Amino acid sequence: MDPLSQLRDIHLGNTISWWPLAYGWWIALCFSVIVIGAVTWFIIRRRQLLRARRAALLELQAIDTSAPDAATRINQLLKRVAMHYYPDAGVSALYGDEWTAFLASTGRDKEALATVIKQAQVGLYQPNWQADCDAFQRAGEEWIKGAITTSIARRAEKDRRYV
Repeated sequence: MDPLSQLRDIHLGNTISWWPLAYGWWIALCFSVIVIGAVTWFIIRRRQLLRARRAALLELQAIDTSAPDAATRINQLLKRVAMHYYPDAGVSALYGDEWTAFLASTGRDKEALATVIKQAQVGLYQPNWQADCDAFQRAGEEWIKGAITTSIARRAEKDRRYV
């Protein structure tokens, strides 16, 4: 009698199932959900903060610079945008040199912006004054782009301090 004929075939175990997941996969899944949630929250918050900027830039482009009240309308738009993005700065009470200093301090190109805005501010209150509204409009556009970026950075830093 042959002893090898009495051996049985190799018994294969059950196939390994993909469920339940190993602990490492659960950690990776939780980490992925947290990262996706944080990125989604950041994108939504940024879009909300920039919505007013897009609207302000569209309204600024719609202002006819050849109209007699163009400088006043640009100034009013800048004031509204500043009150929206800098609510704690007391912007509504600013005028003249204080308003110009505020715009210059919150904008990107401080000297050039201050010069153009100062010229426009002087002319706002004089009769029959011909303003360079195109330059004022360009300066306003630069201020809106730069100041709002600065405001968003300040808000983000403020949020980080409270977290």
